[in-house]
Amino acid sequence: MLDLGGNNFINGQFPSSIGHLKNLEKLHLRDCNFSGTIPISLKNLTLLIWLDLSDNNFEGPIPQLFFNFSQLFFIDFSNNQLTGPIPLSITGLPNRNKVLYMLDLSNNHLNEELNLLCNLHSLRYLDLSNNQFGGLIPTCLGNFSGYLTVLNLQSNNFSGTIPQTFGYASKLLELDISNNGLQGVLPRSLANCTNLEILNLGHNFIEDAFPFWLENLPQLKIIVLRDNKFQGPIEQPRKRLAFTNLHIIDMSHNEFTGTLPSKFFESMHSMMMDEEDKSSSHYMRNGYGYYSIAESPTLPSSFSHNFKFKFDGFGWEAVLMGYGCGVLLGLLIGSYIIRRKEEWLVRIFGVKMCQHGKRSKKVQKKIAHTKSIINCS
Repeated sequence: MLDLGGNNFINGQFPSSIGHLKNLEKLHLRDCNFSGTIPISLKNLTLLIWLDLSDNNFEGPIPQLFFNFSQLFFIDFSNNQLTGPIPLSITGLPNRNKVLYMLDLSNNHLNEELNLLCNLHSLRYLDLSNNQFGGLIPTCLGNFSGYLTVLNLQSNNFSGTIPQTFGYASKLLELDISNNGLQGVLPRSLANCTNLEILNLGHNFIEDAFPFWLENLPQLKIIVLRDNKFQGPIEQPRKRLAFTNLHIIDMSHNEFTGTLPSKFFESMHSMMMDEEDKSSSHYMRNGYGYYSIAESPTLPSSFSHNFKFKFDGFGWEAVLMGYGCGVLLGLLIGSYIIRRKEEWLVRIFGVKMCQHGKRSKKVQKKIAHTKSIINCS
């Protein structure tokens, strides 16, 4: 294995001598500031099982490298400046790349149609998002249901309808076809994807009624329907326990009418969890590490603990400071009152109190004067 990832090589040139490492199995060159075209010398690394060139500045077309790669199961060329079609050496040759599990070409400038992908039956993870692919979504992608877990085609130029080919025993966990030009109705064959957790259809031209039948997908956690042409009333769920695992639903910017049925929200138990339950909630999959949403939507425990400690500490300090100031102020006021008390009593009752157990001269005179009055009477 050769791992140079996370560096910032100055000249940005990919060392062609890497092509001499013919026994190399894993090559990690992620985020290395490489530029230029992907070197053709990589075709000599026929024993590769893992090839990661993501987060660089490679440009131009992907070269025909993979004719003799029989064990490669991981390809990540995402976040570059690549152009042109997906090369035939990946997609088009029979008996090639039957073990390719993961293909990530997202965030490039790739284009042309994708029908050649139909040969990649073993794919588990396919991310072609943020490119310039157009035309129809190949119907074969729905037939990959026996293996495919992630299909991300968002932010391309796809048009037409969504394939109706999602079959039974589907393992699909995430389907993201948002930000395209897709039309028509939502395919009812999606009801076969009983493992589906994330469904993002946002920013298309889908024209349909509210898909109440999605309640049959027990694992659904995120539904995004925003900015389409969904219309009509939002119907009552037919099942008593519908959408129980749903955490996010976005239906904004559509053409729904009528009233919101109260029962629609009553079964959304995952949106009713208290903070303690949410802190341990892991409601989204991490996959190959490309989706940071496996993590809980709450703050990390260490951060929240420190924040709570600081907040509580500040609160108690304020209380103690206030309490201390109050006590001190009370003592000062009490002392002042004690000093002034005799004068107040004298003014009110004409009597001054004794100090330290002794009678003052004024008090003694007052008593003597009172006795004389009594004797005279």
